[in-house]
Amino acid sequence: MLTAGVPESPFATMLKTNHIPSEDEIVAIKKYLVNPAAEAAALNKEIGEMQTTLKGLQEKRDALSHAIGLHKALISPLRRYPDILQEIFHHYPRCDDEIV
Repeated sequence: MLTAGVPESPFATMLKTNHIPSEDEIVAIKKYLVNPAAEAAALNKEIGEMQTTLKGLQEKRDALSHAIGLHKALISPLRRYPDILQEIFHHYPRCDDEIV
């Protein structure tokens, strides 16, 4: 049974069986597990570092998105409506003026 990136186990024939390992097999299995356990620990450490990096990147992206949103709000067409409305009403006759 070969799993991605995992070498074939010398104990493959014993896996998923009811085999009861002998004392010598137990010693050999423990010796075999040293390298995979060390590699798994290294991978866990690397994953943790990547998760920390990812979290920092997400926080930076979120801060930039927030700043972008605030700046886009400044240039929103709705902000210019008061000027546009003022211009419209400037040319609109006042109520007390006689409409021609």
